[in-house]
Amino acid sequence: MKSTMGSAPRTEDAALRMMRLSDDWLAPLVKRLPVVLCLDTSGSMGFKGADGHAPIDFVCTGIRQLHSELCADVRARETVDLCVLTFGGNDKRQVSTLKAFGPITDWDPPTTLRASGQTYLGAALDTALRLVGERLEEYKRNAVLSYAPWLIMMTDGRTSEQDIPLLKQVVKELKARLVAQSLYLYSFFACEPENLSKEITKVALSALRKFYPDGETQWPKVMGKDKQSFKELFRWVSVSVSRANGTTDPMLPRLEPYPQEGGLS
Repeated sequence: MKSTMGSAPRTEDAALRMMRLSDDWLAPLVKRLPVVLCLDTSGSMGFKGADGHAPIDFVCTGIRQLHSELCADVRARETVDLCVLTFGGNDKRQVSTLKAFGPITDWDPPTTLRASGQTYLGAALDTALRLVGERLEEYKRNAVLSYAPWLIMMTDGRTSEQDIPLLKQVVKELKARLVAQSLYLYSFFACEPENLSKEITKVALSALRKFYPDGETQWPKVMGKDKQSFKELFRWVSVSVSRANGTTDPMLPRLEPYPQEGGLS
């Protein structure tokens, strides 16, 4: 996105207006860490367990937990430039911006989320990469220094058939950025223990592994779909981004392996 200085003014759409840096955020005094959180809100996230709660409820609680912990951390408040996207619905256009880039303290997280439709992972990641690119251009225009962006993604299923062509394009771009260390991707696959050995789970995990360069063994991570697992996920996010310390992959808090994770292929 090039500067329009000296040319006729152009109309910005609502999403771009939401993304613009506030006056205080423009000051190039602190190095920013742009973080995009991509969360699956497809229909399967709404299936209730024995406790009467669905994973989507735990996602909503986790978002509020993340917000509270980041706001309580002085370094995170100054450094973390958070964007939160959700993806689910009946077509690939249903990627929603839950929080545009900007100060974490300017956001009031939702108290409820709705799970519906299919999984459009390609559309979600494509949107995330586009927003990251626009944000980095915004930094450049305002002389704001930044760390390499983080993309943190959680899903519980395979992407829809309609989304596969776009996902294949996104995979190529993600791999190139990961190799160049111009972006870091941390992906999580949510799954019930009894489904770990099912073929559909193996296929979904295999698709996520294609995001990474050959030889990557740590990602994606498998997690549960229970309340405690989502609590640990969002706690991991808040501690990790607070600990970020440069353009090389930072020391991340230890994630306990999910039972039988090593047995998946």
